[in-house]
Amino acid sequence: MDINQSIKKKILNFLLFLSLVGHSQLKKELNECAVECADKKDFKCAIDYFTRVIEINPKDSIAYFDRAMMKEYLHDYKGAIDDYTKEIEIDSSNADNFFCRGIAYYHFKKYKEAIKDFNKMLSRESGNADAFYYRGLSKKELKNFNSALFDLNKAIELNGTVANYYLNRGELKIKFGKKDSACKDFKVFKDLNGENAKYYLKQYCK
Repeated sequence: MDINQSIKKKILNFLLFLSLVGHSQLKKELNECAVECADKKDFKCAIDYFTRVIEINPKDSIAYFDRAMMKEYLHDYKGAIDDYTKEIEIDSSNADNFFCRGIAYYHFKKYKEAIKDFNKMLSRESGNADAFYYRGLSKKELKNFNSALFDLNKAIELNGTVANYYLNRGELKIKFGKKDSACKDFKVFKDLNGENAKYYLKQYCK
């Protein structure tokens, strides 16, 4: 390599370095703007900024995750699923990715797909109460009541402080004709300040 070629190579490397530094700074600024928009609950604004981050680096898994969450706030569950899926394609090592996509599938009424993602989450983190809870809700929607009750029991076993766990288990017990046991759940739901608890107690526990 002659001297001129060596100098040209150094110049090109330096320009590449400046470009990367510039992109890094721009990404930081865009992320900060996105967070500021999210804090103000302007989720469309946040999505626009995260989209610009992705345009700079299409392999930025965190940006896909953040944009997916913003889409969920806007009830764009299909868009959120697409972003979570892209994130998983880039980085499948984080179990939370499957959990979050499972939640989006659940809200999108794709219950079988949701269950698959909660299964993947639980295969990695077997003590995640929320994963059992949402898997139970998905099974409940599919009328797989016995298996749903098992999951809700497990969720409460792992974390007995979440009001809605008891509400949904109580509703399942009503389906099984276990009124007394269901009323105990509704009372715990009330004690945990569950919303509209008086309605369930009046409806089922006179």
